[in-house]
Amino acid sequence: MTSLASIPLPTDIVWTDEHDWTPVNQPLSRTLGGRLIVQLGVFSGGRPITISCHWLTKPTLDALIALRDVPGATMLLTLPDGRVFNTLFRHHEGEPVKAAPVIEYAEYDDEDQFDVTLKLMEI
Repeated sequence: MTSLASIPLPTDIVWTDEHDWTPVNQPLSRTLGGRLIVQLGVFSGGRPITISCHWLTKPTLDALIALRDVPGATMLLTLPDGRVFNTLFRHHEGEPVKAAPVIEYAEYDDEDQFDVTLKLMEI
């Protein structure tokens, strides 16, 4: 079952930045004499996980927003292929839950659908 902190998500979610990150860190600097200093390291967390979900109902969106508003909430993300990640929202980037209605109305009810982007990071 695809889910975020036990909130069911559709099985057709897309991890949009899955292949855009590397754990290898390589800061460069120079000595006063101009010699290059290369350091290598491996990040132990912080991998961005941006999830695109389509056709979420308003109650599901409301549950995700309530979860977003809990400071420091850690959440298990279960993907359709069975992989599980321990995650946090990426509040530091702004708008960790972004939603747009599929059809705009003046007011929304439980039947209305939303396209949602979740900005998470692996911890």
